[in-house]
Amino acid sequence: MPCPATDLNRSKALLKLAINLFGKWELTETERHDLLGPDDELEDRAGWLLSIHKALRLLYQENLEICYSWVKRRNQVFDNQTPLQVMLHSGIPGMKAVAFHLDSRIFDCGSGKPREGWEKAFKAMHAAGEDELLLP
Repeated sequence: MPCPATDLNRSKALLKLAINLFGKWELTETERHDLLGPDDELEDRAGWLLSIHKALRLLYQENLEICYSWVKRRNQVFDNQTPLQVMLHSGIPGMKAVAFHLDSRIFDCGSGKPREGWEKAFKAMHAAGEDELLLP
């Protein structure tokens, strides 16, 4: 049986990471609130948002401006909507769609193998403590 205190600490940590990510994405208070959704979905939503962040950091490791503005850029894949619009309109399914799109850019479609150089970038990102970039 899960410990309620542990669950609460995990939720607080995820919320803190998500709020810091929202700052980097320069979201409004309304956008932040709508992305987090109801309390019972916080962990799922935060997980998908952090997955999106990690994929963007891998894809745009040399260009942080694009990394943090990508969610607000129109994208033909999403019928010329921004990924942020997709996530706000569709909630968790929209977040999954954005995450899966980014994953498909990291991995060669169909092969399931990372494109050349991605494994090295992924290892370097973790070695540099990249996950902690969202901590204040």
